[in-house]
Amino acid sequence: MDQVIKNQKQNRLNNNAGFLSADFLFSIVIGITVSMMLFALCFTFSTIEISQYVAFSVSRAHMAGHDDPDKQTLMANNKYEYLTKKTMIGLLFRPNSWFELRKPDIRSGLDNRTFGADYEYKDDRVPQTGVRLDFVAKILNFNVAFLGKSSEDDKPFTARVTGLLFREPSSKECREQMKNINRYSAILNLDRRFGVLDSSRGNNPAYFPLEDNGC
Repeated sequence: MDQVIKNQKQNRLNNNAGFLSADFLFSIVIGITVSMMLFALCFTFSTIEISQYVAFSVSRAHMAGHDDPDKQTLMANNKYEYLTKKTMIGLLFRPNSWFELRKPDIRSGLDNRTFGADYEYKDDRVPQTGVRLDFVAKILNFNVAFLGKSSEDDKPFTARVTGLLFREPSSKECREQMKNINRYSAILNLDRRFGVLDSSRGNNPAYFPLEDNGC
């Protein structure tokens, strides 16, 4: 009787039939997890490119020379609202969706408001003006089976998408420049031959300033 029991125990130890099922389940879970990660990364990279287009379009709307700098900022915000709420692009950034595109940070160079101030190295830096958007990828914040969380602090992954375009001078700025530095008189003083344009000695009624996006 003791020998029979001993043989039964020995047979159980030599039975490997269940190991294949365990390996299969483990492989399936890892395969599905890797596929989900690749899908999330590819979808995120594609959405970042779309966000870059939004940043460029908003920056281009801000760049054009409107009546004054406030009007330029308003046009940029209107472009952002249109693209994210009235076009198919907005479907990617709906509330509680996988991605979020936050309100644009618009810096037009007024009072030295440029993006260069955000970096440590400031000497001889070219002024960086335009629009910057915060891109948030909530889809990358998930739990991975057997590996744990993709983010230690449960915060979503964020990136900055920037469109740097130099802003054209507005009509208001051009008029102020014409008035303050008296460009008309400066042009007359370049060469005495220009005096024929100033028959009224500095008060030519036929003269009027005309801005051409470059003042």
